[in-house]
Amino acid sequence: SSKLEDAAAREVFQECRERIRAMSMIHERLYATGRFDRVDVGQYLREMVPLIVQSNAPNHCRIQADVSEGEYPVELDRAVPLSLMATELLLNSMKHAFTHRTSGRIRVDIRQEDGNLSIAFIDDGEGDADIASRAGTGARLVATLARQIGATLDARSGPEGTRVTVRMELAQ
Repeated sequence: SSKLEDAAAREVFQECRERIRAMSMIHERLYATGRFDRVDVGQYLREMVPLIVQSNAPNHCRIQADVSEGEYPVELDRAVPLSLMATELLLNSMKHAFTHRTSGRIRVDIRQEDGNLSIAFIDDGEGDADIASRAGTGARLVATLARQIGATLDARSGPEGTRVTVRMELAQ
């Protein structure tokens, strides 16, 4: 990517790199645990989020990333789409939320209640009042992946930042 002179081409290349990294990290988790049917999404996100933030944060901005503690096992056929959704949402924050800031924070809040899993991706960057109507490639990919795994999306944004929550029923 460093040899590409076109900034747009370099950005596409880097986003593809992060998608590949997300999928490879899921497979690393499978091999590390010896379980090939489930992935602990909490552990996975605690490893993946700092890597994505560190390698994609704007040069002018220092971003702190936090992921809530806990174990949240998710079956493999839903873990891979979740990892891709997480990658897209984090890349979107890196690209848009902190353009006029020197520091910021991203939080991933994971909760499991009554057989449902909720993962909120929260940044304290510049909000986007039109977030729900955005139809860029990343937004379309996230919406498609959410439908694929039977999840719902809730996107809210304002002057205090942006919060996108993914909710899904867990398999019994």
